[in-house]
Amino acid sequence: MAPAKSFSEISEASPLVRIRSLLPGLARAEQRVAKVVLDNPQVVAHRSITEVAEAAGTSETTVTRFCKAIGVGGYPELRIALAADTARTAARIDRDLGSDIAPTDDLSQVVIKPWGHESRVFADPVYDLWHLCITNGGSTSMHAHLRKTTQLLCLAGEGQFDTLHGTHTVTPGTVMTIGPGAFHRTRSTSTELHLIEVETPRNKFDLIRLQDAYDRSRTAYESAVMSAGESKLKPVRQIPHTHLRKISTGTRFEFGLRTGMDIFYKPNPVDLFYVPIGFEAFISRHPVLPYVPGIKTPVLTDQTYLTVSSR
Repeated sequence: MAPAKSFSEISEASPLVRIRSLLPGLARAEQRVAKVVLDNPQVVAHRSITEVAEAAGTSETTVTRFCKAIGVGGYPELRIALAADTARTAARIDRDLGSDIAPTDDLSQVVIKPWGHESRVFADPVYDLWHLCITNGGSTSMHAHLRKTTQLLCLAGEGQFDTLHGTHTVTPGTVMTIGPGAFHRTRSTSTELHLIEVETPRNKFDLIRLQDAYDRSRTAYESAVMSAGESKLKPVRQIPHTHLRKISTGTRFEFGLRTGMDIFYKPNPVDLFYVPIGFEAFISRHPVLPYVPGIKTPVLTDQTYLTVSSR
């Protein structure tokens, strides 16, 4: 595998906090716009600039001026910021947070997506890893996670990674880091794009969609399931509250647990990535490590890693 390329997208401060702090210094008409936004930010996130101007009894120009005064650039940026800051998935958002996983749980199976499928391959109380397969022309929604950090590791195939600020090419070895509240979308430009999604802390229902080609912008997480040759997600006996799927859907990739000592002295040429797991790795922010042929991977000898390998 070639050396990993990486880039990140980090969220910004809450627009509601900025509006409240700047409110006394705004012009009177801009204060009316601020009141409309503060009274119902979720509704404003889905309204046009004309509707907001009418609700505030002012002009679209004033709404734009208000947006610039609070530092969001323009009205489209305000809508995006409000969506990231206020939308919640209510009761579902905490359903998966750190809870144990039953064999009959939908999230222990392969979840069907309009763009392909995904399956959980590892979970402990902090880390949650998913194998995503996006078919040619398929695309995830433009979405954000309000409470967790996500990393996407490209295993095979090619695609495009979109944020609200630009587009990046995705090839094997690419590592994408997405901060809480940062909107992003991944598209496949090859027959299949295979990714590992690393989420911390574990909470699959922490999801808000902004734009979606499959009309899911007002929905949360799917629950339809399938099976395609993958092994079962099973408890790891040596580590409490930890589950591992050894073989991916389609049997193309394999997952296992190894110590840094073992990886350092016995590197495997089919390895693709080493993902540190456990509370200590989470607290210390130990990075995901790619396997690069001919180069010793800088693993910690006493750390446990999830190995992601081709078959």
